[in-house]
Amino acid sequence: MGAEGVDMHGRRANHTMNQNSAGAVSGSGNTKLTSSATSNTSVSGNFRGGGNLATLLSGSGRTTSGAVQAGAGTVATKTSRSEHRPRLLLRSGADWGKIFGSGAVAGSGAGGDPTVDPTATAGAPGIAGPMDPLARAKGVIFPYPPMMNFQHQTTYGRIAPTHSNFVYPYFTNHSLGGFTVQASFTIATQAEHAYYLACHHFIKTCMKMHYGENDKFAGVPPIVLEFSAYGPQIVHKLPVVIEMYNYITDPNYDYVFGGEPTDSFSEDDTAVPIKMDMILQLLPAYNPKTVRKEFSLTDFASGSILKKGYI
Repeated sequence: MGAEGVDMHGRRANHTMNQNSAGAVSGSGNTKLTSSATSNTSVSGNFRGGGNLATLLSGSGRTTSGAVQAGAGTVATKTSRSEHRPRLLLRSGADWGKIFGSGAVAGSGAGGDPTVDPTATAGAPGIAGPMDPLARAKGVIFPYPPMMNFQHQTTYGRIAPTHSNFVYPYFTNHSLGGFTVQASFTIATQAEHAYYLACHHFIKTCMKMHYGENDKFAGVPPIVLEFSAYGPQIVHKLPVVIEMYNYITDPNYDYVFGGEPTDSFSEDDTAVPIKMDMILQLLPAYNPKTVRKEFSLTDFASGSILKKGYI
């Protein structure tokens, strides 16, 4: 597909980007980009839906709304029943419009899917701003399987009697510490350009508290989100806050603008590399009252509370 880029001197230039069946994107000129979603582990035998991770998450016979291939760098909205891709969303039942100051209900656009086509909200009163492409899903769905690093830790104290050959541990607590999500985005279309910038702005917004003389909610801390990936036995609706957001703009890639190739420059234009990497540090944020009422080791062992965010 064609993508309009910007060379290192700031001039517009046309670059050809090719996408292979594994989801890899490569560019001509000085651009050398590979974002293959192909898994290094082969799946065989009696596993259902075996194959690379991008193929597994793109459907495996599940219903999708739109012919968009996961792993191609573009995000599609699936039915809630079949969505297994890693995602960072508002908590269940949260009202996108009320939280972010829009008067419209998320997903009330004039048709289409805002996560694929950012113009799909056209004609919907009250929806405005750089996060529009995320309104339907109510957050970020990562287009490529990210690298995630979780750590469960049990802490023990130690009793060390004088003149003894042994140390005796005693249980202190178990904790799920902060974890990292390292994700990649490729920008080869106008929709992907708008989607990445929406994700970028959403993450920064969710890290900030309400503040200022004109903010009627001044003093309210940053929002608690939900993180899910691959199903309840990995992580499902885990309440989290964002501790750190690190993103990298690599000068070795071509940069692209949104809009049509014939559009003139304006101060509102934003150029981004055709590949963007980000690292998120997420911190589990359980509600103590909810945990006291919901959690028991018996229920955790049976798996009956895994869909409530316990991992």
